[in-house]
Amino acid sequence: METKVERSEMLAVMAGIAADCLSCDDFSQIIDPVLASLGEVAGISHTSLFVHEHDGHENFRALLRGEWFNGAHFQDGATLGLTSFDYIHDEVSHWLTALRDGEILHLDKGQLDIELLPLQPLGVQALLLVPLMHGSHCKGFLAFAHREPLDWSEIELDLMKMAAELFCSALGNEQRMLDHQLATAVFEKASEGIMITDDRGKIVSVNPAFTNITGFGLRECLGRTPALLKSGRHDDEFYQRMWQQLQETGAWQGEVWNRRKNGELYPEWLSISVLLDAQGNPHRYIGILSDITSLKRAHAQVEHLAMHDPLTGLPNRRMFMENLEQLIAHARRNGNLLGLMFIDLDGFKLVNDSLGHHVGDRLLQTVAQSLKSQLRTEDLLARMGGDEFVLLINGVDNPDHLAKIANKVLHALQHQDTVAGSRMEIGASIGIALFPEDAKDGDELIRNADMAMYRAKENGKNQYHFYESKLSEEVVRRYVLERELRSALEEEQLEVYYQPQLNIDGSALVGVEALVRWPHPEKGLLPPSEFLPVAMSSGLAYPLFKTVFLQACRFIKLMDSRDIFIPKVAVNIAGVELITNGCCDLIIESLRSFEIDPQRIEFEVTETLLMHSLDDLAEVLERLRDVGIQISIDDFGTGYSSLSRLRELPIDMLKIDKSFVQGIAQESSDEAIVRAIISMANSLQLKVIAEGIETHGQLDFLRDEGCDLIQGFLYAEPMQGGRLAEHIEEARYRLKGEEPE
Repeated sequence: METKVERSEMLAVMAGIAADCLSCDDFSQIIDPVLASLGEVAGISHTSLFVHEHDGHENFRALLRGEWFNGAHFQDGATLGLTSFDYIHDEVSHWLTALRDGEILHLDKGQLDIELLPLQPLGVQALLLVPLMHGSHCKGFLAFAHREPLDWSEIELDLMKMAAELFCSALGNEQRMLDHQLATAVFEKASEGIMITDDRGKIVSVNPAFTNITGFGLRECLGRTPALLKSGRHDDEFYQRMWQQLQETGAWQGEVWNRRKNGELYPEWLSISVLLDAQGNPHRYIGILSDITSLKRAHAQVEHLAMHDPLTGLPNRRMFMENLEQLIAHARRNGNLLGLMFIDLDGFKLVNDSLGHHVGDRLLQTVAQSLKSQLRTEDLLARMGGDEFVLLINGVDNPDHLAKIANKVLHALQHQDTVAGSRMEIGASIGIALFPEDAKDGDELIRNADMAMYRAKENGKNQYHFYESKLSEEVVRRYVLERELRSALEEEQLEVYYQPQLNIDGSALVGVEALVRWPHPEKGLLPPSEFLPVAMSSGLAYPLFKTVFLQACRFIKLMDSRDIFIPKVAVNIAGVELITNGCCDLIIESLRSFEIDPQRIEFEVTETLLMHSLDDLAEVLERLRDVGIQISIDDFGTGYSSLSRLRELPIDMLKIDKSFVQGIAQESSDEAIVRAIISMANSLQLKVIAEGIETHGQLDFLRDEGCDLIQGFLYAEPMQGGRLAEHIEEARYRLKGEEPE
């Protein structure tokens, strides 16, 4: 060092440094000037400040915060080339560790050449490192470098120690200022409301979020207690428990209802913490509150959705079952009767498949409104799923009471004529069960009402039926049959039989009717009447139709290959299949694939279905007729068709129901009906075929009345395809292209 530092000069410099360090708000702005003052008063080449950074584990790194170079010794822009020291990984870790423990290190040229190679080009001969100690913790260090060897005097070391203490203090102030700024930012910008009171509970501060939530500004709150938010919904005991917990644990949190400035009540989540003074006494109470109105509203909505049907707004199965068990328990204690109605809409699947799910949804909403209009406040209505509803009648006087309600429900649903601009006819089948007469608990009550509903459907729909104990056995049988039928369809066990259709004198084959049979492994050969109702109610109608239709197509091709021409195959259709998505495409694509003339296919649709679903089926039937497929009305005479209605139908033939044919020569009314059907068909230029002919008397009557075609056991019963080929040869029917003998 060129000149020794005088104590008076040192004290003057240190006083200036102290003033700068303690008065400046931004410590980073004074680092370089203070380092320059230190370097100049000490007459050395370089000063720098390194501050420790802790990574949260055991590692420390010293980062360069500022440095100064003596212009007489270094050119402008000089740098040591050291921006950080790593206490763990660098080669200098051994002396940096000593520095962290509070030792002042004086390194000579020999040590610098070995351990700090970046300093060699600068010609540094001596380096003094002074730790910045805060108690037992090292916050960084000051580095003093000189280009000549140097022995530090006691006064110079004192100077450097004092400088280190001032820097350490300034760093502490800087951190406190940063912490304060952070706390202020959190207080001002927090989305939660913050309220601070003194030890007497008087409000001393609130943040902007508190004002936004409550409507009370800071001036309105100062000096008042949190009671200004009191809603009146909590009693004194609630607040006593709150303060007791605060005194015992220093914290409390929970849901509180408070009142905004405008008088509106709202829920909030409140957390209160106690700040203690140096003597351990409460000094401040800090309350952090969140407005949970939206959260509770969302929670209520979730609860509503969990317990209600989103489409109709009615209670769902879960909510109904919870209420049902409560009402059953009440009825069991008081000896009351409960009545449960299981309501299933008739024809809803047809609406959904033909008009679309949006119309079906609108219909369900309308039905729900109609059903609710029939309720008393003590009754409970719910949607169980699909088109199924349940209605629980509380306090039933007798079964007649339930019958009257069921009739009101049926009458209300029959008037759902137009929904979403579409005309439709809708009804319902209702099953009724009583507690405790028909069931011991809620599950059994619903199950028995469900069984009764199926009986109502089997009896013709649009009616109600009371539960009977024998229904349980039928339901089990029905379930087993459905499961077996599903397997039979998957395994292609069903067979198609064919019954000839002839001209009136029985000499010419005009076609055959395809009739499905089920060779049941245990019950023998089952006709469609045994399993068709199950297929219709379980969603198997379309798979069943597809099986029959494709077998009929294969049969036609097989007969063609054997030079046996079958003019036409009639396939029964229930109607639901036709409006199933893809059914028409299946029919048309299959005929094209098998290379079958569409005129050799006829679909028989029952009169009852056609009369009730004409609007839904008309477009499909027209499309099928456009490609050449023939349409006939099966079981004609049972559906009460009007002449004007028949004119609207895209049909080619009427098929007289066998019940009227069998009444010929026995019931004059049956003969009159047959005569009227034939006359009606002639006026509409439709062909007529009579089925179920078993006697010559029936045949003679039909011939005299002008019937065109016949079908029945008098000539042939339904038979397998192979047997039909033999029968055609044996009967010597006249086929297409053959002239009569």
